[in-house]
Amino acid sequence: YKVGSIGHAMPGTDMYVANENAEGHGEICFRGRNIFMGYYKDEKSTRGTLDENGFLHTGDLGYVDSDGFVYLTGRIKELIITAGGENVAPLLIESLLKQEMPQVLSNCMVVGDKRKFLGVLICLYTAKDKNDNPTEVLAPELVRFFSKNGIQVQTTQEAMNSVGVNQLIREAIERANIKTISRAQSVQGWRVLPTDFAIDTGELTATMKLRRKFVEKKYEEFVEDMYRSPLPSCLASPQHEKTVAALQAKL
Repeated sequence: YKVGSIGHAMPGTDMYVANENAEGHGEICFRGRNIFMGYYKDEKSTRGTLDENGFLHTGDLGYVDSDGFVYLTGRIKELIITAGGENVAPLLIESLLKQEMPQVLSNCMVVGDKRKFLGVLICLYTAKDKNDNPTEVLAPELVRFFSKNGIQVQTTQEAMNSVGVNQLIREAIERANIKTISRAQSVQGWRVLPTDFAIDTGELTATMKLRRKFVEKKYEEFVEDMYRSPLPSCLASPQHEKTVAALQAKL
């Protein structure tokens, strides 16, 4: 077993990666007696899912390592195609970002379709209301974490405008960028959102999947502002370097 892998292909099945890119990433395809024969009385849908050799095109993006372990990195329909023509699977980058700031980041969504660079919308951990929906008040654990790092904020609005919070995010993004497989997958801009994603507010499905188009439309103003100025205004101001230096001296 390997951490992060879904394992080997099941015995009795054939598997290959279709349309591989330079890094060996592509669509995972399977064939075997356990794979369905097609959609009932729907030849058009069947042809769109099973190829002429009987392989099921799963729509999952991934790769196979030298030991035969399979890794999933995203979904084809979620692919971001940048202005430079690079295909980017956002899920892999989002996972890296969450790994770099587990105490801070509850949810995030990478954007950048037809854009010159990638950006990310960030949701902080927040307190919940009586209906278990996120509020604009930061979770107590996050408030304590920020306080230990010399940052005094209580709400998402304060965090959005905090040099300290955004500097921590900036450093985490820089660490994540080092781990990406190409420069095209580097995140260059971000914005902290006023509330976390939730089912009731439409950002998540009932199975907790991210509704990407809905989120990008809902937070369109944040996205457009980010592409006008990748850094949040508190870091883009003339005084921010001095403030950041003072903050780092305390850490």
